Amino acid sequence: MSIREELENVLSHEEQLWKQKSRCDWLKLGDRNTKFFHSRTINRRKINRITTLRNTNGDWLYDPDEIQQEAVNFFQKLYGENPGRSGEMPPS
Repeated sequence: MSIREELENVLSHEEQLWKQKSRCDWLKLGDRNTKFFHSRTINRRKINRITTLRNTNGDWLYDPDEIQQEAVNFFQKLYGENPGRSGEMPPS
């Protein structure tokens, strides 16, 4: 009986994992169709993959390394430090 309860617990956790990964907010009561959720997750990854990107010059990038570098540069420029005058304290 204890092993069955543990199995049910593990299956329930697996079901929740795939449900969350697939962003599926519905599930038939008692259905443990993890193959369905796994395939939804894989399809979402394919759809969300960035295969091309336009850089700041307007040119299209297709090489994954160039896309990665362009993204890094963009976010470093967007969120990077922009130091003001050094040594000055803000007014209190």
